[in-house]
Amino acid sequence: MLKHWTLRWRTLHKRRLLQQCGRCRCQSDVGGGRTDGRSGSSFRSPATLRLLQALQTRTLREAEVREMLAPELAKWRPGQATQILSDLKAAGKPEVALDVLRAMRSARLAVNVFHYGASISACRVSGQWQTALSLLHEMDQRSLRKDTITCGASISVCEKGGQWQVALGLLCDMSRAKVRKDTITYNSSISACEKAGQWPATLILLSEMTRQQVVKDTISWSAGISACEKGAKWQVALVLLQEMSSNEVVKDTITFNASISACEKGGQWQAALRLLAGMEELRLLPTSVTYNALISACEKASTWQVALRLFDEMAEKDVQKDTITYSASISACEKDAQWQLALSLLQRWRQMRFHRSLLTSGTDHHAMPSSVWKN
Repeated sequence: MLKHWTLRWRTLHKRRLLQQCGRCRCQSDVGGGRTDGRSGSSFRSPATLRLLQALQTRTLREAEVREMLAPELAKWRPGQATQILSDLKAAGKPEVALDVLRAMRSARLAVNVFHYGASISACRVSGQWQTALSLLHEMDQRSLRKDTITCGASISVCEKGGQWQVALGLLCDMSRAKVRKDTITYNSSISACEKAGQWPATLILLSEMTRQQVVKDTISWSAGISACEKGAKWQVALVLLQEMSSNEVVKDTITFNASISACEKGGQWQAALRLLAGMEELRLLPTSVTYNALISACEKASTWQVALRLFDEMAEKDVQKDTITYSASISACEKDAQWQLALSLLQRWRQMRFHRSLLTSGTDHHAMPSSVWKN
């Protein structure tokens, strides 16, 4: 099924790529001081420092980048190039990183897999997935073997850019090229599918991780649960949560929040409350997201008493209430004609320091259930 989803997209993308050419991990954390292209803090040359300093005050054109680096390019060791590319990624300057890579090619310097990996990672800052893929294409043209890091960085860029189909295509390409897929690679792919609400794809990827004996961590499971939440598949979300326990994977607040939100969307307020109890057993601190989902679940089920109990519990546990908290609580009271309680909550809401946001967004009248204003 995975190949079916991605085959047509890859064919289309490769055609576009030729027209356009015209959890990511950057190499900045791969040891320093070696001459194989890995980065090291000792490689920051005077020209590199001048370039980074200039970028703090203005935008540089490609010609300026070349001119600034020209005196030193011929003397660069591989590690120097990787260092500056990593520095530019950290500085949020992916376009300059690409200019540096082009300057290296123009100067006929040897460009290796580490340089491409750092440049692709830089693309993630602004979600430049087309550029990342064009760099992968260049690696093929230069007969540079793609590794787990370069492919994983490319998938991470696609995840950032909202391109889940392309991310899956790259994952399939890794299998064909016999490139090892690790937890981070899969997590980026699962997150890309999760953001697009493609819960079936996340389940396929989780199953594939099991078959490939790739360790699933908290991020893997949480992204899968979040995808099920977006797809209103609360039963599947709870199955995944149970599998986390079976596999002895640590569950965190994000995991529970996604599971509770899935139950809320499915109208399962009792299941949501059991999950809150599960958080307490694990000594995990609930957040406003946790309580908002719980109160919303109770509001949908017209259980206003439970909703208000949760509302009061937030103060006991020092969890801050927000617009969603009050709106859901008032709506729960409104559904059962508890007008006095609803108006009391509205008054308390106004006493909170939400005045600026309420006046700006017009939330006072638009977020409140209409019946509150009519009665």
